[in-house]
Parts: sequence; structure tokens; C-alpha cells
Amino acid sequence: MEIRVPPLRERLDDIPLLIGWFLAKTAETEGGLCKALSPEAKQLLTLYSYPGNVRELKNIVQAAYYLAPGRMIQEENLPFEVRDWDQAGDAGPDNEASPLQIYRAIVQGKGTFEELVKKPFLKRRLGIPTVRQIIHLALTETGGRYREALRLLKVPDHGYYAMMVFLKRQGCCLDFRRYRKKSTGLG
Repeated sequence: MEIRVPPLRERLDDIPLLIGWFLAKTAETEGGLCKALSPEAKQLLTLYSYPGNVRELKNIVQAAYYLAPGRMIQEENLPFEVRDWDQAGDAGPDNEASPLQIYRAIVQGKGTFEELVKKPFLKRRLGIPTVRQIIHLALTETGGRYREALRLLKVPDHGYYAMMVFLKRQGCCLDFRRYRKKSTGLG
């Protein structure tokens, strides 16, 4: 019996959980000094493609923990390949642009999701992980609201339903609940 575990770049929702776990374990080993990631560092770690999979994430988080002088891990505490990843792109065999580059281009009005993501995806120029990372960025920006996320990605309102069907069929739909702010539970 073969068990297939998808690569970390296809499990974006697991990355923040693993980061938290590795930070907690490192703090425990070092006598309890808890450290947190700045939003920029967290975003870079979430977008990085992790060719070394979970082991690479663990090593990066541990190194950043030791490099950060205070309680906050900043992007400059991350290795060069993680910091420079959004400029260099996810340089895979097809020389694919990075999700962050594509996302920024759409948000800045240099193209639409249809032109810069869907069509290249259907022509196999973009992979599922890239599409999922672009959706992740939009959901992060909109607090998990898909309608607003798709508007941000220049999907017209009349195309919302069709785009949601497309994303679900292609395995690119992310759970919006992970992006919603937790209620305080007072009362």
C-alpha cells in the first residue's frame, strides 16, 4: 500500500501550523523565549516553494529563531533564498512567475485573473500550487471573503459563480474559514 503525501507547496494551510509548532519546539529547547513572525516574514514563509519540503521549513524557522535578536522574527532574519523568492520567481522548469508577482500585477491592474492565471493554467504554464498561492494572497487580504477576493483579482461579479466552480474542480479552492478573524468568545 502506497501513501502519497503531497508536497508542502500544495498544503498552504499547513505552513502556518508547522511554523508555530517549530517555533514552539525551538523555544522549549532554548528555555522558553517565545518568538513570533512579523507579517512580512510570515507571508514570505507561506509563499516559498520548499523544495526540501517540511525538513527545509523546520531548518529555516530554526535558523530565523536564532538570527532574530529580539522576540520578533523579521524578513531580514530569513535566508536569502526565501527573502529573494518573490523577486526571482518560483523558477521551475517552465520559468514560471512567482505567485506574488502575478498577484501584484493583477491588483495593480496590469491584467486579470482570467488572463494572468486561468488561461496560463489551462495551457499548463501555471501549476495548482501557484494558483492556490494567488488565491491565498487574495483571501488573506480580504479576510476570507471569496467574493471580495475575486473582485480584487479582477473577476467580474457576473463571473463569480463560474470562477468558484472552476477553482473547486481544479483543486485550487482554499477553505475561507482559515482566513476569518476568530471571535473573542466573550459572553
